[in-house]
Parts: sequence; C-alpha cells; structure tokens
Amino acid sequence: MIRLDLSIQASNLIRKIDGASIKLDELCYINYGAQMSSKVKGKFGKDFVIRSKAESQQCKKMISGRDLYRYSASWDGKYVDWSLADQMYGPRWPRFFESDKLMVRDITGTHRIESTLDTTGLYCDHTILCAVRKSDIKKDRTFSTEEIAISASYDLKYLCGCVTSSLVSTYCYLVLTGEGIRTGGGFHTYPHTIRQFPICRIDFANPIDKSRHDRMVALVDGMLGLHKKLAAARTDQEKTGLRRQIEATDRQIDQLVYELYGLSDDDIRLVEASAAGPTPRD
Repeated sequence: MIRLDLSIQASNLIRKIDGASIKLDELCYINYGAQMSSKVKGKFGKDFVIRSKAESQQCKKMISGRDLYRYSASWDGKYVDWSLADQMYGPRWPRFFESDKLMVRDITGTHRIESTLDTTGLYCDHTILCAVRKSDIKKDRTFSTEEIAISASYDLKYLCGCVTSSLVSTYCYLVLTGEGIRTGGGFHTYPHTIRQFPICRIDFANPIDKSRHDRMVALVDGMLGLHKKLAAARTDQEKTGLRRQIEATDRQIDQLVYELYGLSDDDIRLVEASAAGPTPRD
C-alpha cells in the first residue's frame, strides 16, 4: 500500500506520539459488544432478543452504534433479554457491560473517532466496541499485578479525552488505515485497531504530569455534562449556547493533548488538517 500523504513531517509526528505513549491495550480489555444472534446458524437474529420494554429483571438497557457519538450515548428505549445470553453467538459477560467503560462506534460518519464514557451499565451489540480497565475486571480475567496497578492509575475520563481527541483520529488515519479502518469520510474500527490507540504516558510521581492528567479528567467531566444538558435543552437559544461551550471545551481538550505530547505548531496544523470533518451530531 503506497501512502502519498505520509510525509516526513507525518512520519516524525508518528514517532513522537509512539515514543510518548502507552497503548490502550496495556490498560484495558477491549472487545466487541454482544453478538446477539443465535450461536446455532439460522435459529434467530438480533431482533429476537431485543425488547421495547423491560419484561423482566433480565432485560438490560442497550444501545447500538447509531446511538453513539462523541461524548454522548442516547438510549432509545430498547432492552436486550439477557436470559437468552447462553443462546447468543457472542454474549460477553455482565461485568463487561456493567463496569464503567469506553464505548467506540464501529463505523463513524465523520473524520473523528466516535467515542464516549459510559458509567450507567449500558449493554450494546457488536456495532459498538468497549474498553474496560483491567483493574475493573480483575475478578473475571487474569492480569499481572503490574497490569492491574498501571490500569488503575489512569482515570477513564483521561483515557476518554485522549481517545476522542483530534490527535488519536489523526494517528488512526496515518498509522491504522492500512488495516482498512478508513471508509470514505469516516473510520471503521476493530478490536485490534482500538488496542493500538495511543494514550499519552503519565508519570504520576511528576506533579506536572499528574496535574495534566487531572486537568483532562476535569475537562472530560465537563464535556460529558454539557452533552447531557444539550440533550435535555428545549430552546434554540439554550442549544446554541451549549454547543458553543462544547466546541470551546473540545478545543481545550485538544490543546491539552498537544501539550502532553509537546507538539510544535507545524505538528498541530498537520493534526487539525487531518482530523477536520463535519460537526458531530447532537
């Protein structure tokens, strides 16, 4: 595959990112959401296990990729009947969904990775991929003591800010598109590509690094809150004001990521030109 857009500047940027990063796979267990069709070929499809109301305690709130955008997930009233999990092709296990987690849409409609943080225990189908910190599922999977400790040190909101930044979308375009994740104007993501997402390494013994980590946590917390307010807004004036706050906070997150990596002005121009795309939907 010949990459005419992979300039010397872009190659240098990639090396700079790789040198300062830990991969998301080192911190999180990553996989598709539930593959809800029958494990017996042709027995039933996904719609067979989806409900429009909670018919029992085994019915869990669920979303699909079309309900997921940057920093927001919109539940549309659907449930999955988890009493049928043992008949599904790939159900995963309850704590995988019920833990706090990053959710990434498998196919986006923009130049940006569509990802958010879920703390409400939403279940999802295979059109969403989930990243759960290893420290949060240590009872379910085998990880080393070191892996668990490193995972626990990074706040999920910090990881969310990094993953949803312009820089990670640019990295995906420049590094991972050879694996077929770019489709037209958007991305197609797979577990093995998400596992390679770069997360800027934090030295938690360094007060400056720790402060930057905590600033990211605060910014992402604010961003998630703004999107919830936008979803509940009723007037055009209120929506306009909230969108301006979201755009400003998004810029602050990107600027903090540039600061974390020590990017030059030329690096930043390259990142922003690559990540430029349509305004994300509400």
